[in-house]
Amino acid sequence: MREKDRNIFALHELLARVFREKKGFAPKDRLEMNSHGLLSMFQTYEAVIHGKGKKAGFRFSIRAIGEGGGSKSKAYHVKCGEIFGVHDAVFIVPPVPTVSVEEYVERLAVFHEASCAASPKITLLVPEVGVILRNFNLMFNSEGDCRNFLKANPHYHQFFKLLGQNFVYISIFSDSEIMDQTVRALHGSGESLFSFLYKMRGVLSDHYSFEREYGHGMAWVLEDMEEFQHRYRQAASALAAKSNVPDITARQTEDWFIGLVSGRPAREEGLIDNALAVEINGLFLSVGKDYAPALKIFRGLFAKKVEKINFDRNKAETETWIEELLFLLARLWFQGIAFRDCKFANIIASRPLGLIDPESVVIPGHPALGKPRMLGGTAAYAVPASLLPMPYLEALYPGTAKAFLLQDWNAILAMVYFVATGRNLYGNAAESYKSFHAGLAAKFREKRPAREILGWAREENSRFWDVAALEFSQGLNSEKEKLESLVISVGSETAAMFSEALGPGYRAAPPSGDGKIRMAVYKILKLMFGIVSGYYNIRASK
Repeated sequence: MREKDRNIFALHELLARVFREKKGFAPKDRLEMNSHGLLSMFQTYEAVIHGKGKKAGFRFSIRAIGEGGGSKSKAYHVKCGEIFGVHDAVFIVPPVPTVSVEEYVERLAVFHEASCAASPKITLLVPEVGVILRNFNLMFNSEGDCRNFLKANPHYHQFFKLLGQNFVYISIFSDSEIMDQTVRALHGSGESLFSFLYKMRGVLSDHYSFEREYGHGMAWVLEDMEEFQHRYRQAASALAAKSNVPDITARQTEDWFIGLVSGRPAREEGLIDNALAVEINGLFLSVGKDYAPALKIFRGLFAKKVEKINFDRNKAETETWIEELLFLLARLWFQGIAFRDCKFANIIASRPLGLIDPESVVIPGHPALGKPRMLGGTAAYAVPASLLPMPYLEALYPGTAKAFLLQDWNAILAMVYFVATGRNLYGNAAESYKSFHAGLAAKFREKRPAREILGWAREENSRFWDVAALEFSQGLNSEKEKLESLVISVGSETAAMFSEALGPGYRAAPPSGDGKIRMAVYKILKLMFGIVSGYYNIRASK
């Protein structure tokens, strides 16, 4: 069983244990679990417990959180009114199991300190035990009392453990969604290539409009596509008739063609069985071999048109979320808090944005949070400095406070790029980060001398930034038009952050009448990457 599936199964069991205790069922009473399908990325379940002379049930929904960026922790978004009321819950499974209740309670107390340090300017959701214990008619004056009660009462440990021994961290929130949902909807909704071509089904015969938009030199593309469609539809009609499906209309064969051009194959439906659908799709490939160049260009032209339609439609919302991400970064900067694992899966899409999972938080100078408890981050957003233990980090970056704080800058700039374009900024750099991680781990396993490790880290870190710089330049140039058209309002706090980070030589554009500075996202990303790479790429700065 995959790890994600094991964890979800374990969450089923944990929620059922809480419900049994709350409703007075015995541990051995039979549990019946039924799935009710997928809706808005959530899998919904109904659990029924059959006891002696009674039964009761509850519904809940679960989805795995994350965008596949190489995260180590596993997180799950859970909705369960019976246990959490009107709130949603986030369950976080740490990469290193917490099996001791003493360690669990101690970490919860540290997380609470992080939340207090961030408040009131930053909402940092922290795990609590009261969210579960309140189901059992237990009364407490504070979350601290809840933690002490849990520590002293082993019976209740089962309601916080997955797979028998690993304590899980549970936070609750309300009236918002997690930002990985937000950006997925931002770039996954709206017009599709299929819906566009379906509405514009006469496009293949409109030579005048096509040549006016793309030029006479592209006329062959439409001519080839028109011929391709004619041949395909004839062959599809003949195939249907041969398969004893004579009632296929011209409209149906046109719909198949439009779907296949859009990447949507024909499926079993009505008179069409699965075997015929497979043959209908195969016809497209066989006939299409003669028109492959035209098909590739046609798809590219209209995919770009659809992307532009969706971009223009979502432009205002895109600019708003970029403003919110930069405002979050400014608040972290001036609070002196390095979150160190900024990613969409760790952000509550409220306004202002909130943060989930304080596992990696560092607050330079704080007695309990001044040093990292966990090294590393999510590969798509992290920098090699996040992997270095304190002695090495201090050797490469004296003072270290900025070395922690700028980790969030790199993550936020990559997230801004994704919000703007729907594409990841770092691919090769993320792989380089993983290689750095593996190489560093090998050095420590081999117990290499500290001087050797430091020299190796300096060189490999610079190689990472060489890769990142190239990828950043390519990513920025490929989306330049889009990034220049996105213009956001930079508030006073965000502007002050840029001024402080760039130093006295930086001169911001004058504010408009509302006191805010208007800046293109293209320029903002260039500023941010210059600050981040200029600091971390120590070889380049010497």
